[in-house]
Amino acid sequence: MINEPTEKDITDMAEKLGLNKSEPLKTPLFQGDFGYTINLPVLISMLILLLAGIFLFIYWKLRRS
Repeated sequence: MINEPTEKDITDMAEKLGLNKSEPLKTPLFQGDFGYTINLPVLISMLILLLAGIFLFIYWKLRRS
């Protein structure tokens, strides 16, 4: 028969594995349902890339016509 771990055993294992230590928060701008975080620098760089892509697309369309 398999012995069930007690609360003391669980806390000892958590301490050995380092699971009881809390990690510092990354100050997320948005936290979704699946734990995905968007930091402010990532958001700004994505917006710059998106605006550059839109600008290049419009520029390419105007040059073609």
